[in-house]
Amino acid sequence: MASFRKRNNRWEVRVRRNGYPTQTKTFTHKADAQIWAKEAELALERGALTLKRGTPSMTLDEAITRYIIEVAILHKGKASEEYRLRTWKGLLPASKSILNIKHRKFRQPYKSVFLLFRQHRFGES
Repeated sequence: MASFRKRNNRWEVRVRRNGYPTQTKTFTHKADAQIWAKEAELALERGALTLKRGTPSMTLDEAITRYIIEVAILHKGKASEEYRLRTWKGLLPASKSILNIKHRKFRQPYKSVFLLFRQHRFGES
C-alpha cells in the first residue's frame, strides 16, 4: 500500500508490503508520485521486486546469535541475558526467516519459557 507525504515542497512516496523491503522515492509533482506508486505496487504483486542486495533474509537463530555476540556482551547482566536468549532459541522456530515470523508464533513459546524460568528459579512444578 502506498502512502504520500509532502516534505519541503516535494512528495515522498512509500510503498510497503509484508515480506518486502519498503520502497521509497521522492517527486516534485504529486501526479508523478501516484504513477510511480501504482507501478511499484504492481511490480510487488507480480513478484518482480525481490529483496534488495545487501539485505539477505536472516533466520531467527542467526539474529539471536548475532545479538548475543554484538549487543548482550556489553550489558551488565550478560550471563543471565544470554541464558534467556539461548532458551528462547530452543523453543522458537529458530530456522525460520525473521521476515516470515508472525507475532502469533511467539505467544505459546513465551508462556512455555516463562514457566521454565519460574520452575527453575522457584523450584515450582
